[in-house]
Parts: sequence; C-alpha cells; structure tokens
Amino acid sequence: MIKRVSMKNGGYLWIKKWGGRYHPCTSYLNALLVISSPSIHSWYSQEVLKALFEQSKFKITEREEKTVNSRQLKTLERGTQFHYGGRQWTALEHDDGGGTLCITTELTGHSAFGDDGNADWRQSSLRAVLNDIKGGFFADLRKSVGHMSDFLPITSNLTADNGQTDYGTSEDYIALLSCDLYRKHREAIPPVGDWWWTLTPCATSSRSSRSARCVNSDGDLFNGAAFNGIGVRPLCRLESEILVSTDAAPDADTAAEMGLNQLAAEIHQNAVEKGWWDGNGGKSFPEILMLCVSELSEALEAFRDGEPDFYMTEAGIPTGTNVELADCMIRILDYCGSQEIDIEAIIRTKHEYNKTRPYRHGGKKI
Repeated sequence: MIKRVSMKNGGYLWIKKWGGRYHPCTSYLNALLVISSPSIHSWYSQEVLKALFEQSKFKITEREEKTVNSRQLKTLERGTQFHYGGRQWTALEHDDGGGTLCITTELTGHSAFGDDGNADWRQSSLRAVLNDIKGGFFADLRKSVGHMSDFLPITSNLTADNGQTDYGTSEDYIALLSCDLYRKHREAIPPVGDWWWTLTPCATSSRSSRSARCVNSDGDLFNGAAFNGIGVRPLCRLESEILVSTDAAPDADTAAEMGLNQLAAEIHQNAVEKGWWDGNGGKSFPEILMLCVSELSEALEAFRDGEPDFYMTEAGIPTGTNVELADCMIRILDYCGSQEIDIEAIIRTKHEYNKTRPYRHGGKKI
C-alpha cells in the first residue's frame, strides 16, 4: 500500500509499506517501483515513517492512480509528451549537464510580458510570477512534486531579435523559449492554436524595446507589445534521471488494455477465494519463489517427455509445456496482486534500461 503524506513545507512524501519496511519516496512513480531516496532515509527513522504512514489517510490523486507507464526522462526522444507535476510536458533536448529541457504542451494561461510595458526579461513581471516560490507557477509545481531536487537552473540568452546583446543572459528555474530555441525545436513543439510569448526582445533600445517576440497561432514569429495579455508556455530543465509518465489518462477503451496489473488483481482474488492464502498471513516470498521453481520444473519434465506445447485433456484440463510456463507467471502475478506491485511499470522500466546495455554485457557465456 502507498500513502501520500502532507508535509509542513507544503509538499508531499509518498510512503510505501513493502517487505516489512516503510520506504519514503519522492514521487508516486518511485513509490510504485520502491525507489527510495537515500537522503530521505537519513531524515526519518522507521518508527517515524510508520507513524506517518498509519496516521495518514489514503490520498492518491486520480492522475497518480492512472499512471502506469513510467520511463526515465533521459530515454524520451525529442517531441515526446509526458506527465509531470500535474501537467503535460514536451521533451525538447537532453544536455551534457544531466538536464532535459521541457516545455508545457498546452498554455498555462495568458499574461502581459511586463506590466509596465518593459520587454527586458530580467525585469519582467511574467518572470517574477513564474518563478515565485510562494505562490507562482514554480511554487505550484514544487508543491505537486514535493521537493526541489528534480529542477535544474536554465541559462537563457537574451540577445534581441535585431542582434543587440545589452541584456546578456538570465538564470531561472522557470523560463520561456528564446526565438533561437523555438526555431531549433519548432517541429517538436505541439501547436496550441493561440499566441504565446518567447523571452526574446525585439530590441534593447528604440521604440521596439517595448515589444517581445511571440509565436502566433500559425506558428510564425511576430512582435507583441509587452503589456498585452498573450499566452504563456513555461520552460523548465528537469533532472534527466527522474521517472515520468508517458501515458495519457486512460479512458474506458484503454482501461481494458492495461493488462498485467488488472490480471494480477484478478488472479490474486481468485487465489484468495479458492483458499490458497488462508492461514499465517498467506504465502511468504520464499514460498512463492519455490512454487515458481516447481512450475518451471514441470515445464522441463513436460518438454523431456515430448508433450505437445498445449493440449486439452479429456477432462478439459489445459496441459503442456506452455501451460506450465503460464502457471509460473500466474504464481508471480498472484504475489504481485497480493502486494499491490505495479509490475507493468517495473517491466517497462527494466526493459527500457536493458535497451541501453551493450551487446552481451558483462562477458557472460549465456
């Protein structure tokens, strides 16, 4: 079971009870995969974690419950959309510093670039609102995630559209695309059918210094007066190692396709109803492992005896080598269902990692 605990700093801590211990995690996805944070382990003892877990109500958000496909951010190709912090993002590029540049897939609202008409991003009222740690966009994002470690600073080039460099650069946790970055990633950025700001000023002197460049509904770059209310698409740089969800919220048609987790729940429920989990708190993990070994041994014996891969006996019992393999999987899924393990997410994550490993890694013979 996973519980989300509200913390005094306004964030959340996810605690999973698994293997007789309490595992503090920095996100729901990490809790699914039992990826504990070593730094958090050093803050809380098992006694404290147990107390937090038992006192907390079961509060997992609808979005979290629907998250089934987790991947490391660094594995996403440019243009891939994913869910993070309660919003949908589009990955743009991975950098050598361990970060991934991401832009919101949709507008987060409309705003003036500068309430006073100033198009200098360093003094922009929009910049202040986006990066406000008490009540702005960044504050809401941090509250949803529960910590700061996922966020890396962005250094933005503030060169004006006419080539003037008076504004230099800026460093933020939340920024906007520059015109140069927009041109670089235009094909990967989903259109929104509305106008939205970049942080590139038209000029740093003359009348044009009161305007910034923006993207129109057709995807072309235009000038916009800084005091106008135009769409906002925040840009952030996330730690590339984090897990994110690449699934859209499932509807009725896709819910049936979730597969293993639903099957695990059904298999475990059937095993309980048939009495296989009665007494002594059910089966132990070692028992499950040895039962799996017994099913694989039966598969080997069926193979050695020359049995068909699959056939039905006169009594209507499925039999054969492939059936014994299925029995092993049923044992595994029965255990996953009993422990509420998100085996789909774990398999996908491990598969993605395996794809990054070298040919016959480790020098093993088989």
